[in-house]
Amino acid sequence: MEQIGLSDAFDTVVCSEDVGRSKPNPASYLKALDDLGVVADEGFALEDSPTGVQGAKNAGLLCVAVPGAMTRDRSYDHADMRIESLADVPLEELMEALS
Repeated sequence: MEQIGLSDAFDTVVCSEDVGRSKPNPASYLKALDDLGVVADEGFALEDSPTGVQGAKNAGLLCVAVPGAMTRDRSYDHADMRIESLADVPLEELMEALS
């Protein structure tokens, strides 16, 4: 994040190495929620893989699937919403659709 100048764009960043578990275990999401001081129903996740979607759902979050080229053909039935690109939907519309 620092190398590409994005570290200041996020209030917290959590990786599997930080919690010792990988998705679909919800530990990374639960730590992020704790770091931010919010509960699951106050946020949502953006995920690019079915395993990531399951991790977010396991943490009690709403989840929007945004598949990439490598994961586009996988099933995202467990996501609350699927979009093809973040450029397709303004953040305000996305938040309204999830509420």
